Amino acid sequence: MTVSSVPPVALPIPGPESSRGRVPGGRRRSRATLSGLAVGALAYALLARDLVPAPVVLVVLVALVVMVPTAQDLSRRIALNGSLLIGWVPVLWWVRWPVEVDHGALVVAVAVATVTGGAAAAPAPLTRLRRLLPHARRVDRLLVLSGGAALASMWRWAFPGSPYHALLTLLPGVDNAEHFSMVATMRTYGATTSALGASPDGSRWRFDEYPQSFHALVATLGELTHRRSATGPDAVVAYSQGVSMVVVAGIVVLTAAVVSLPRLRDRPLVAVPVVVLSLAAFLWSPGQTMLADGFANFWLAAVAAGAALVLTLAPPRRLALPEVAAVGGLLVFVAHAWAPLFVVAAPAALALLVPLRETFGDRALRSRLWWAGGILTVAGLGVLKAFVGLFRDVGVSAVVTATGGIQGSNPAPAFALLVVALYVCSAAPALLRGRGTGDEGVLRAVGRARVLTLAVVAGLVTSALLFLAQLHTLGTSAYYFVKFCMGFELVLAALVPAVCGLLVASVTGPGRRSWRRWGAFGLATLATSQAFGLFPRAPVPLLDGHRAGTASLAAPYSAARVASGILRATGSSTSTTSFRRDYLAIGPDRVGLAFYADTWYHAILVSGSMRVDARLRMLHIRVVG
Repeated sequence: MTVSSVPPVALPIPGPESSRGRVPGGRRRSRATLSGLAVGALAYALLARDLVPAPVVLVVLVALVVMVPTAQDLSRRIALNGSLLIGWVPVLWWVRWPVEVDHGALVVAVAVATVTGGAAAAPAPLTRLRRLLPHARRVDRLLVLSGGAALASMWRWAFPGSPYHALLTLLPGVDNAEHFSMVATMRTYGATTSALGASPDGSRWRFDEYPQSFHALVATLGELTHRRSATGPDAVVAYSQGVSMVVVAGIVVLTAAVVSLPRLRDRPLVAVPVVVLSLAAFLWSPGQTMLADGFANFWLAAVAAGAALVLTLAPPRRLALPEVAAVGGLLVFVAHAWAPLFVVAAPAALALLVPLRETFGDRALRSRLWWAGGILTVAGLGVLKAFVGLFRDVGVSAVVTATGGIQGSNPAPAFALLVVALYVCSAAPALLRGRGTGDEGVLRAVGRARVLTLAVVAGLVTSALLFLAQLHTLGTSAYYFVKFCMGFELVLAALVPAVCGLLVASVTGPGRRSWRRWGAFGLATLATSQAFGLFPRAPVPLLDGHRAGTASLAAPYSAARVASGILRATGSSTSTTSFRRDYLAIGPDRVGLAFYADTWYHAILVSGSMRVDARLRMLHIRVVG
């Protein structure tokens, strides 16, 4: 009897990605598209109709920043997604849409649709959603600590309690009035002032030539959290809280970019003093004084420039498109927030291509090279838009001779950062040579650090040229030189600690945490916290309720009386009437210069036209009696 053998048949074992109910690829794509559009439309409708409480909106926004899968590690994902939001969200405000658009709701809806569609396109959507959660490391706790430090410094701004207290907080910084005016105008009319055309009185808007990326971010957050507060005294609260949220977001994104660097992400004891040094510059001196004096747009431009340089150090692979899009967006933001700092940030675009020979010679990279080129071309056009507008509306002589209320800072830390930056960036590969590190990510990072020497040199050369031009014209340094040097210092305070931390983490092993390591960690943290001036010490600019500031609100002037008078004046007027009416504060409600209270009056009532500006210029007189 013959027995025939039948060969065994391998049957597929159902799993999360292979099951009997697997949906064909075409149907999955249709399901992804329909589900993404449906959920995104629902999210937009709920937010645009103000049916979701503001705290819930913020939680959803943070969750989306964490969930969109641009990277595997939590810190890298937050750095990239936060940079994409900072860089590209303001573009939505560059045109006046033919229909009313809630920009904040649109951003959230697109992110929700992306996450939903990506999950629905997978064979097992629930499994895909679970896999969207990033990988967290111990060093990621620094994101919470840095965000908490930023929130603590902005406490009075974040929780003003009433329009009166919000205005009282903003009054000492003269520039706060003009930045608030731009945000209120954008929220009222739906676009940057350069895209709005004529104002209701027939003249141009006051700030047509001013770059408004920062203001677009604050306006977007205002739409999400204060839907019904576009104009009037409540808009002051929306602005104050919006600025505080932008400051917290900027600090978290910068910290995430730093701690996501190779080796540094595995060395918390090295990462802490590195982050503390950057925080000391941005949240203590000179950063806190900038924020208190009303230069939050300039402060965020320095954050964006620093983050762009740090992000280029260590992408997970060459020409990683999320990194290219994030850096490109940050460069656009810098150009549309405070354009002179673009010369410092621009080398980040070149660093993305390093190593050049391998990038252009690798066939596998050519497709990504085309995509990266397209992204950088779009970013370049956005940067060009900013510079065309500036050269058309602002003369070079105005930059040289401009004056303004800005307080300088101690130049010693800036000089030390400059010297260290020139050395560590240019010599980074040599410093690691012979140290036995074969980590490809570290080697790529130090190669790019050498390219970023161009950023340091560009900042140094620009500072020298600006100083010489002002010295020749005015006989002394002036507003833009002081401001550029402070911004350059902040950018160095982001780049230098990151490069130094990367080098230290690369030459030190994980080892056992002995008392010597803990002692070195403690001393390094203490030293970096004091690098930009004794901390803590009083008064704290952002928390000082009696600060005179650039508005000179010391006795005999009273910030409380000035705020009360402005709110009474706006309460008795409308936006329409304010185009032909001014507020002249006299008696106990007066300020040092008559135009200042009137500026707030027009800002709150959204009537900042050029005709109004002509009357404001007439009020540049000192009130003494």
